[in-house]
Amino acid sequence: MWPVKEHQIDRLFSTALLLTFAGGFADAYTYLNFGFFATAQTGNVILLSLDLANGNFSGLRFKLLPLLAYTVGIFIVKYLDRRLLPMLKQYWRLLVLLIEIVALVWLANMPAYEDPNSLKITVALTMSFVAALQTTSFNRFGESTYSSMMTTGNLTSLNQNFAQYLFTKDKQALKRAFQYGTIVIAFALGAVVGGFTSTRYQQMAILFVVIIVGLVVLRLGVSLLLFRFNLIDYRGINKLLQRKLKAKEKELDD
Repeated sequence: MWPVKEHQIDRLFSTALLLTFAGGFADAYTYLNFGFFATAQTGNVILLSLDLANGNFSGLRFKLLPLLAYTVGIFIVKYLDRRLLPMLKQYWRLLVLLIEIVALVWLANMPAYEDPNSLKITVALTMSFVAALQTTSFNRFGESTYSSMMTTGNLTSLNQNFAQYLFTKDKQALKRAFQYGTIVIAFALGAVVGGFTSTRYQQMAILFVVIIVGLVVLRLGVSLLLFRFNLIDYRGINKLLQRKLKAKEKELDD
């Protein structure tokens, strides 16, 4: 359904699907090419804690630096949100995606290091930073929350909403369960494509994510421009879709 307000354009379900696909791709890419997951930080926190508990301080930088990069990414998003929002409104999210594109293009063309550990830490820093930008900037579709860089929360929401439908017959819960299920599938498909392309193109495979994020930029940019210059009556479209949806629900109830 089209957004009724300009500030909701970033919550399009198609955007959630594309970015979640990119998240699954990025996980497969980092694992197959570099042997670790860099988009979610749970593993780094666990390994960091184990190293501290065992007194193993030599490898702390490999876990601590990605956490710091992730933190920096979140702070940058929050700064743009608070400081640039009055001036740019929703355009700051496009700026975040453009930063992500630049970082991934740089990663794809990064020269090989003589020290493999240096290459791994650079990739971990870049991917952790990108993950923070994307996860913090795009975390809602409609009125629901999701994560585009990990799937555990989405899978939990899928089962919670489906259980609610089974117990209460709430059709909105069934709709949300279907949406979360589609997002989980998008993440899995991204991982499949990421694995397929990474085995063939290695480091350059991340450019596929650049294409996906570029499509999101184009989609959101066009929508914002159409909305800003009143070239499409989003409110009228939304009201029409709402009437059709209510008519369909009434038909099912009858």
